[in-house]
Amino acid sequence: MTGARITRAELLDVADCPDLHAEWCRLQAGATGSPFTSWRWVSTWLAMLPQTARALVFRAADGDDVVALGLLVEVEEAGTRRIFGSRMLYWQETGDATLDEITVEYTGLLVRESHAEAAYAALLGMLGASDRSWRALRLSGSTHGHWIARAMPTGLRAFTEHEDASWFVDLAATRAAGTDYLHRLSKSTRAGLRRTERAYAALGEPRLELAPDPQTALAWFGELDELHTRYWRTKGRPGSFASAPFRRFHEDLVVHGHAEGLTQIMRVTAGEHLVGYLYHLVWDGWAHFYSSGLQYGLLKREDRPGYLAQMLAIRHYEAAGLQAYDFMAGASEYKRMMSTHRRPMHWIRISPATWRLALERGIVSLLRGKSPPPALAPAGPAIIALRG
Repeated sequence: MTGARITRAELLDVADCPDLHAEWCRLQAGATGSPFTSWRWVSTWLAMLPQTARALVFRAADGDDVVALGLLVEVEEAGTRRIFGSRMLYWQETGDATLDEITVEYTGLLVRESHAEAAYAALLGMLGASDRSWRALRLSGSTHGHWIARAMPTGLRAFTEHEDASWFVDLAATRAAGTDYLHRLSKSTRAGLRRTERAYAALGEPRLELAPDPQTALAWFGELDELHTRYWRTKGRPGSFASAPFRRFHEDLVVHGHAEGLTQIMRVTAGEHLVGYLYHLVWDGWAHFYSSGLQYGLLKREDRPGYLAQMLAIRHYEAAGLQAYDFMAGASEYKRMMSTHRRPMHWIRISPATWRLALERGIVSLLRGKSPPPALAPAGPAIIALRG
């Protein structure tokens, strides 16, 4: 926007930012962000980082006004990877697969929208002017690709390593239409969901409850963990909660995020029968579905506890006045079926435009037998309606 500017930009060690809590909370009150850039999420993540991790804060200001904040982790490369650069930078991740199972989406700056492109230009300009010994900066699941692409300096290159869709329901439009959410889905999906709802109703009235306090939320989270793990073990996989850091992080987040309304654990029942639990992150009018633990085997036919639970959750958040229900990224069939809209999400890699980049892309292309990832396009964040 006209008038947006960055007069000061810094990349500092977290230890050198004693007022980060206060700055972050002030900014998030009027900035574009997500639950993954909320202070509650960020502070919980920072507290669990190993001492060996070098966390960096990017801070951008317009005069005395801080307009953007972001968190990066710098990791020293080892072995033959040092040929391509001595350091990697990760945005709110560590490069450690176990720690990164926590899983972030909507990665990027906590930023005032008016200053977004200028803030990214300031950060990328700093990186482009550095000693070029770093290999790449990686962002997972970002919807800021259009700002990043337009802010790229000549000395850097940005690539889309992976593109997915974030699937969501426009709850505001559903309320405005004055009809049940199901009317906005395809005829076949609508019919299938109604069959599922009737099948569970035969066991007793379907009911959704929100955990009323942190202690209940934590207890329900533990039961969600058990059901989630049981299901994935039947598929020969350990499930998310097999990771001790994942479980520890979310237990802390569930307890401390409850009072702020960030974390919400739901229990769904049909009469006296437990159907399952849902875990949501609620932020700025959006409910983001994060995880679930479901009870399979209650029905011989229409045994789809997740469909019932999601349907009740969508209706709950619509009635509560929220703007959208977000299934987040992933190609699961239920997300496509139950959503009304989608928008692109990019996994982005930014590297110095040096001979190292050309060499690495050539080797990767040769080993994989296909073209390297395409350049990040500067197109806007198109939201696509799936049906009328």
